[in-house]
Amino acid sequence: MGDANNINLGANAQARQVAAGSDITQIIIENFVARAPRANARFSLPRAPENFTGRADEIETLVNALTRDAQGAARGAALTGISGLGGIGKSALAAVAAQRVAENFPDAQLWLNLRGTDQEYAKPSDVMREIIFALDPETGAALKGASDAQIAQVYRGILSAQRALIVLDNARDNAQVRPLL
Repeated sequence: MGDANNINLGANAQARQVAAGSDITQIIIENFVARAPRANARFSLPRAPENFTGRADEIETLVNALTRDAQGAARGAALTGISGLGGIGKSALAAVAAQRVAENFPDAQLWLNLRGTDQEYAKPSDVMREIIFALDPETGAALKGASDAQIAQVYRGILSAQRALIVLDNARDNAQVRPLL
């Protein structure tokens, strides 16, 4: 026991040092953790690339599609997509547009990699589970062992009350994306 250090930075951010000076160590760590920003799975958009240039028309089209209807009024729900060959900057374009409209989606701003080019791409039910867990971790944890139909029902229910921006990056095909819409 003597001069061993025991630090636990769990949910309550407690720290204790058994050796001399333990009080000052505990105060410093508790104050640091209390002021540290907490990660929030509801807000996972990547930063827009700093060196992104051009494509002003495409960005404006995406921003308008996500925020305005044909008459220019604020939009409720919206779907839009970007397609093209790999490596031409679709993800960077999506990141720029997402950052521009993020303030319109106060409940969640999610970026999900569907791993469409990987041999083991993300199944729609796994993506739904990930979104559910980001929006409501307790419900997400309770879905262990749930069927795909049950997951889809909870997914739709949770999203129905949210103003959320969900970017589905690296999609394999329409069949992977369609259940998520």
